[in-house]
Amino acid sequence: MKKNNIIIIISFFISLAILIVFQIPGIILSSDELINDLLKEIISRITIGVFLSILLVLKNVCNLSFKLNEKKDLLWLIPALFVAIANFPFSALITGLATIERVELIPLLLLKCFSVGLVEDLLFVGLFRTIIYEILEKKNTKHLTFYTILLTALLFGLSHLFNLATGASIPSTLLQVGYTFLMGALFTTIFIKTKNIWFSIIIHMLFDFGGMIVLKLGSGPFQDIIFWIMTIVFGLIAGIHILYTIYKMDKEEANKEQIIN
Repeated sequence: MKKNNIIIIISFFISLAILIVFQIPGIILSSDELINDLLKEIISRITIGVFLSILLVLKNVCNLSFKLNEKKDLLWLIPALFVAIANFPFSALITGLATIERVELIPLLLLKCFSVGLVEDLLFVGLFRTIIYEILEKKNTKHLTFYTILLTALLFGLSHLFNLATGASIPSTLLQVGYTFLMGALFTTIFIKTKNIWFSIIIHMLFDFGGMIVLKLGSGPFQDIIFWIMTIVFGLIAGIHILYTIYKMDKEEANKEQIIN
């Protein structure tokens, strides 16, 4: 057995053991219930993230170095960044419609959101996207990049159907499947365009943080009219931006095929 495979197997069982331990109800990391829940979620997800990182690197599936290929990629990211910022409840907090009561837990919530983005992006954008791409490539599929993004986003969206098993309502789950499909397309395109999965993880983290800060650390209705206007406007701008990027990548791919043939 190759050394890399041994490392992967060992890291898998270590990760599995840690996950099992922290799912035991009797494990208490803090007397504060919210802190305890956040810590257990963070440790569990970081554990999965470390295993996925080892797997992706040793199998040469995805380069995890934080490298900026072109400076113009930062400008290209601006519409995606605005989508994440639009998910913050600025107006509700300014007007007092919503409040943040556990300000001291903001760093912990930010770490939790990072762990969510880490696991989901490594799994879907890193691993599953690669598998989908290779399958489509072997089938000589035309518009390879387009279908890779589409199927990766679809898989990411449908994965949220598992929330039904945790007691989530059907309407809210279907809504989540819809917007996570769109976000999945955004995250996948970010990675393909910039060749840097950390940009995808950071945008993902900021988006989740904005959506969770009042739900987890505060109270009050935070999705007011200004929130929805910002969400729709920046969502449309980012959607057009991403569709145009996919179109350009698809066109470049078609031109390369013509040259080869």
